[in-house]
Amino acid sequence: MKSIFISLMAAVALPLFAQAEAPDNGRAVVDPSQRYQKLEGWGSSLCWWAAQVGNWDEEKVDEIVDLITSPDKLNMNIFRYNIGGGDDPAHADGHMVKGKGKRAEMEGFKDSPTAPYNWEADKGQRTILLKIKEKRPDAIFEAFSNSAPYWMTYSG
Repeated sequence: MKSIFISLMAAVALPLFAQAEAPDNGRAVVDPSQRYQKLEGWGSSLCWWAAQVGNWDEEKVDEIVDLITSPDKLNMNIFRYNIGGGDDPAHADGHMVKGKGKRAEMEGFKDSPTAPYNWEADKGQRTILLKIKEKRPDAIFEAFSNSAPYWMTYSG
């Protein structure tokens, strides 16, 4: 069955690739007037660095936010916020301590299925996000998560 599928894919794909022609001299031509896409900007995932840096003294935090957002510096305008899965509060030293240490843990916003949300959690990353928002009102923010909250996983 697998070989039939591969043969079918080859029969469909080969004619498509055969239509593409390379220049006779083997050179690629770059035409800056030809546009294929428009980028919204560029940026950084906040995640672990922001969770640490956001707890530094305010003057240093402001310097870093200025460095990454100012048009005359890095001029970043897209930022990804990591919604942490957290760790079971009963784990005295955290399950992530082996290897990367505490800096690898991303604090969750809920300690258990029945606990209330803690909107004060993840202070460092939130501090950076809010300072970016203040300094760069046109910033684009995205959220992502590497894990469900610990209490929703099999391993806990």
